[in-house]
Amino acid sequence: MTTNKNTKITKLPDSIVEIESNIPSDDFLSYEDKAFARIKEHVESDGLRKGTAPKNLVIAKIGDISLLEEMAEMAIGNAYIQIIKDNNIDAIGRPEITITKIARGNDLEFKIKTAVVPEIKLPDYNKIAKKIEKENIKEVTDEDVAKTILEIQRMRAHEDAHIALSPEDQAAHKHPEIKDEDLPVVDDAFVKTLGAFENVEDFKTKMKENMIMEGERLAKEKRRIAIIEKLIEETEVDVPRMLVDIELDRMFARLRGDIEQSGLKMEDYLSHLKKDENAIRSEWENDAKKRAKSELIIDAISKKENIVPDPEKVEKEAEMLKQMYKDVDPIRARDYVTHFMMNQQVIEFLENLS
Repeated sequence: MTTNKNTKITKLPDSIVEIESNIPSDDFLSYEDKAFARIKEHVESDGLRKGTAPKNLVIAKIGDISLLEEMAEMAIGNAYIQIIKDNNIDAIGRPEITITKIARGNDLEFKIKTAVVPEIKLPDYNKIAKKIEKENIKEVTDEDVAKTILEIQRMRAHEDAHIALSPEDQAAHKHPEIKDEDLPVVDDAFVKTLGAFENVEDFKTKMKENMIMEGERLAKEKRRIAIIEKLIEETEVDVPRMLVDIELDRMFARLRGDIEQSGLKMEDYLSHLKKDENAIRSEWENDAKKRAKSELIIDAISKKENIVPDPEKVEKEAEMLKQMYKDVDPIRARDYVTHFMMNQQVIEFLENLS
């Protein structure tokens, strides 16, 4: 990858850096085959399966500009990594990319704005982590197990009663009344419908073990949250606006995904709340800022303690991600896995400071 030697780096307010650069025409065109291979997997043509249409038919359907934009995304992604490496830019978050010139036979010109690590003053995180002790885990009694089993009986009774309703009553969301005598008997046959249990005693034993494990998990998670909250409170740093906006984008994207997965439309959901996207983002502002600040803290601790994920494990996980999501960009997959694993390792490091 060759980038313009005259790449311009400009420092902007609020811990933002702007990069202006280009990619020579020959280098840009070298991405055409890879970009086409990615695009054709999503294009259908009359009488042909996805991914099998010849190039001329695909381009006729999507337009040459779509192919050029795919090429640009791949080329700029690689160029960006090289630019921040060559110029020692400590970039964080997702960069904002603007293509300023794109055409065959011309250099690809672009601008990138990215947040950089601001000056950060960490507190004594060793002392903080050691001070926050894990809560004593409540003993799981036979009575606790019995209560949980009773809830399972009620859930199964409700499911069976709902299935027995007429289609009209199901459509009307009627909820039949469940009495104690309607509950299923907890015998060997019943517990075998719930999982790989040999008999009632085996079910109760494993249920108790699971409840103990869940208690331990919750106690561990509660301590994790307490440590991060205290670090957020005592760390001094000006969080870049760009990072807050990125967190808000992620939060809203997750909400949209959950709403659409439930079969609703985002517009209808917002109308029901009598709010628009800006109102939601405004309500989430403080939470987004805390999330962005925690990311900066974890990043700073990882550098100070030289916490780096194992490259082989990163590659293995990134490869699994690429197999699950065929069109994911390899570089983004690797960056995501690296970031996720680094976060986990830093949190585990803090947990073990006891």
